[in-house]
Amino acid sequence: SDDVWLPRKLELQLQRFDVGPELGLIHCGADFEGAGPRLGGMEGWVSTEILRLDRDVIVAHGSSVMVPKRVAEEVGGFDVRMRVSEDWDFCYRIAARHRIGFVPEVLVRCARHTTGLHRDFAQMEHGMGLALEKAFTDPALQPLRRHAYGRLHRILAGCYFQNRQWKQFAQQVVKSLRCDVRNLGYFAAYPLRRARNLSPVILSEGGGTGGSEKDLKLRK
Repeated sequence: SDDVWLPRKLELQLQRFDVGPELGLIHCGADFEGAGPRLGGMEGWVSTEILRLDRDVIVAHGSSVMVPKRVAEEVGGFDVRMRVSEDWDFCYRIAARHRIGFVPEVLVRCARHTTGLHRDFAQMEHGMGLALEKAFTDPALQPLRRHAYGRLHRILAGCYFQNRQWKQFAQQVVKSLRCDVRNLGYFAAYPLRRARNLSPVILSEGGGTGGSEKDLKLRK
């Protein structure tokens, strides 16, 4: 990774563990190249919010987190079946067992690349599918199931839309609506987005398409 830890990252996160030794994970704010800082992370019992896939709960799953060795061993480490989204799954499994802490300062600078595994959306779907399958073995979480899967396919639709893979975009739209018809209003706005992003000015400037609503949050 080309991500950069700022000088006080470890110091401030260790201080937070000193105050809350029962915490299972501590994350921090991050500055994403081209997108600016994110300081809206959550703390406490946050596993349900993570599972909803509605917002950034843990900022920069891979680079911002600090996890005690005992906790990593307790949850079984990373799932080696996943090539993408394994960090999301790891953080979720910790949050399902432990309270989470947050340092509301930018302590990581996250690089963005146009290539890499995070651009493999089929692998993203595979990895997140495994993660959600494990999460929903808990009967108490079943009321969230359709919402979570609907959001996952909505996120993937946004990724394919941004990449101008229209067939895959349409497939993910259908999957999302089958899970949660409430996403219909969101997708109804896509023709306008497509018309805007295919304008001659944007094409002549080599601009990319937009519309993934920070939906690349599953990547890091």
